[in-house]
Amino acid sequence: MTAVSFAPEMLALAFAIAASAGVVRGITGFGGALVMTPPIALLFGPAIAVPVALFLESLVAAPMLVQTRSEMRLRIVGPILATACATVPLGAWVLRTADPELLRRAIAAIVIVFSLLLLHGWRYAGRQRMATSIGLGALSGAMAGATSIGGPPVIMYLLSGPDAIATTRANLTLFVAVTSLAAI
Repeated sequence: MTAVSFAPEMLALAFAIAASAGVVRGITGFGGALVMTPPIALLFGPAIAVPVALFLESLVAAPMLVQTRSEMRLRIVGPILATACATVPLGAWVLRTADPELLRRAIAAIVIVFSLLLLHGWRYAGRQRMATSIGLGALSGAMAGATSIGGPPVIMYLLSGPDAIATTRANLTLFVAVTSLAAI
C-alpha cells in the first residue's frame, strides 16, 4: 500500500473539490458523490474517498430530510432502500479487498456511463414493480458501499416514474441519506 500525502496543497485541492460537489448537490439535490469521489480517489485512493464522500453526503442530506419528509413515498422508495442497505456490506467488502487502481477505474466508468445516459435523456421505460425495485436496490447498495456512487441507478429509475419532482427529490434525499449512513 502506498503512503497517502495529506500535504496542505492536497487538502486545499480536496476542499475545492468538495465545495464544487456541494454546489452541484445544492443545485440538483443529488450528485455530490458523482463530482467528488473520482478526483478525491485520484488524490487519496478509494479507501479514503469513498467514506469521506459518504459522510459528506449523509451530513448534507440530513437537514433536507426534515424539509422533504411530507413528500416522501415510502411505498416507492422503501423496498429500494431496504435492499440497498442489505447489500452495502457487499460493496464495502469490495472496497476493502479490490485493487485500488481497479476501483478508481470503476468509479470513473460509473460516472461516465451514468452521465452519458442522463445527458442523452435515457429513462427506465418499464413499470415500477417490486422485483425491479429490489434488484435496483441491491445494485445500488453494492455500488454505494464500493464506490460511494449508488444513487445514479435509483435517480434514473425514480425520474422515470409518475411522481411529481418534489416527491422524487424527497425520495432521492431519503435514499442518499440512509444508504450513505448504512455504508459508513
